[in-house]
Amino acid sequence: GFIPAVVYGKALEPTPILVNSHDLVKFLHARAGEHGLITLRIDDGHAPAKGKAGAKSSAWEKPVLIKQVQHDPVNGAILHIDFHAIALTERIRIKIPLILKGEPVGVKQDRGVLEHFLREIEVECLPTEIPSRIEADISALVIGRTIHVRDLVAPANTKITCDPDGAIVRVEFYEGAVL
Repeated sequence: GFIPAVVYGKALEPTPILVNSHDLVKFLHARAGEHGLITLRIDDGHAPAKGKAGAKSSAWEKPVLIKQVQHDPVNGAILHIDFHAIALTERIRIKIPLILKGEPVGVKQDRGVLEHFLREIEVECLPTEIPSRIEADISALVIGRTIHVRDLVAPANTKITCDPDGAIVRVEFYEGAVL
């Protein structure tokens, strides 16, 4: 019923912990998935050491982000998770999902093929202002056109840090199309 994990961060010694698998899976499915801010609480003397020679406390609570999740390659179960402890007042860089909206004209009417290159966008923001996703409307996309990172609108208080010339999607002519 538990998943091994590690919590680390600035001025924090990496500490192995166990996470209740039911609570973790419930959080991942109900909230922002692997991109959400979590308040991690550790009890029973398993809290990270405070300082070099500091004794472990009986309780510890800190905001964390999920840095990495390792899944079983066969059944997809979570095998291990890394938590990165953060300060709520410092800007961070984090990847968030990119959601495509609409069906391109070049695919719908001209039987083109949609090539999808980027599925996540890296942004810089405060941990309390992490957007759940960025959306791109692709419905006006015709054959031969590309949407780049520079064409996206960053959510409020967020800066997109990806290469602005990076291609997100493109509609190409399909040789087998009958026009």
